[in-house]
Amino acid sequence: MQDPRDRRTLLAASRQWHLGPIVCRSDDGGASWKEALTPPQFPKGEARQRAVDRVFWLTPGHLSEPEVW
Repeated sequence: MQDPRDRRTLLAASRQWHLGPIVCRSDDGGASWKEALTPPQFPKGEARQRAVDRVFWLTPGHLSEPEVW
């Protein structure tokens, strides 16, 4: 998914058999990629104790939230 706010940042979600779901980010149009520091997850202490199995959708935040996805 390309971030329309800067048209340079890309995010990609993947599910690795040994790591589970991950999100990777490119700040240079896809020339290089870095894995997110924390994997997709529900808030700590979430009552239903759910776990993220897959990432289906990535959406950039509002124009006033440059680092929010």
